Amino acid sequence: MHREIANLQKRYEAFHFYIDRSEENGTLYAHGTLFTASENAYKIRLYFPEIYPNCQPLPVVMDDDIIQDYRNRTYDFPSNFGLQKQGVAMRITDIGEKWKTDHLATTALDSAVIWLHKYEIWKNQ
Repeated sequence: MHREIANLQKRYEAFHFYIDRSEENGTLYAHGTLFTASENAYKIRLYFPEIYPNCQPLPVVMDDDIIQDYRNRTYDFPSNFGLQKQGVAMRITDIGEKWKTDHLATTALDSAVIWLHKYEIWKNQ
C-alpha cells in the first residue's frame, strides 16, 4: 500500500490521505481536487476498502451542486452508487466489468475525471 500511496501522490499531488474515524475500522481515504477538461474543479474522496486491491476504491464526489443535482434528478443522473459517505458515489466501471488487481488507485481517479466530464455533458443538455 505504501507504493500505491506514493504513486497516487506523485500523479495527483493535491491529494492527501486520511483515516475516516467515523467508521468502525477507520477507513483509509484520499481527499483532493480533480479538474475536468473544461477546468472545473471538484472535491473528491477516494475510499479504499479493507480488501484493496482485490476490490476497487470508491470515488465519492463531495460537491454540494452535484449532490443537489443527484437529489433532484436521480432518474437520469450519470451512473452512480447513490449517496454514500456524504457525497455521490461514482460508478467508474461498466456494469458487469470487474476491477483488476493490477489497476492502481490512479486508475480510479482517471476514471473519476471521465465520470465528471460525463456529468458536465449531462448537466448541460
